[in-house]
Formats: sequence, C-alpha cells, structure tokens
Amino acid sequence: MSLAVTGRGRPPGAGIVAACAMLVPPERRDDWEAEWIGELSYAWTVKVNAGEVTPAARASLVVRALGAVSDAIWFRRNYGGDSMFSQ
Repeated sequence: MSLAVTGRGRPPGAGIVAACAMLVPPERRDDWEAEWIGELSYAWTVKVNAGEVTPAARASLVVRALGAVSDAIWFRRNYGGDSMFSQ
C-alpha cells in the first residue's frame, strides 16, 4: 500500500499543515511545509505497512498535524512576517 490509501495521495493532516503554512514567512514556507509533510508521510507509511489503516490511526496523524499551528506561529514570530503574533 501507499499514501494513496488516503484517497488523495496525501497523509491525514496534510490539509492542516497546508493551511498553517500560510502563517510561515514566505522565504521559509517551502522547507517548513516539506518537513511537516515528510513527518506525516513517514508516520502514515509506517501505519499502512503495519496494516493499521484505521480511523484511530488517521485521527492520530490529524492530532499530530495540529502541532503545526503553534510551530507556524513560532516561525512567524521568530523569522519575520508582520506583527500579527508578536504582540
């Protein structure tokens, strides 16, 4: 099996990461998003290979992806962007 098991070729939680990427300063966005998607893809591949393609497995990756929210805000505060989160 492959990531295609998700139906879109992306691991669960990838949409959350893509949305959060808009908070990351543009010059760091591609690397930031690639790292998050890479981590989710690896974790999903491990679950798929172990035959653990369950709603709980999908939910665990979505919960993991929620960490991208605080990470994106941290990047924005520490590496540029407007003052939206620096107050």
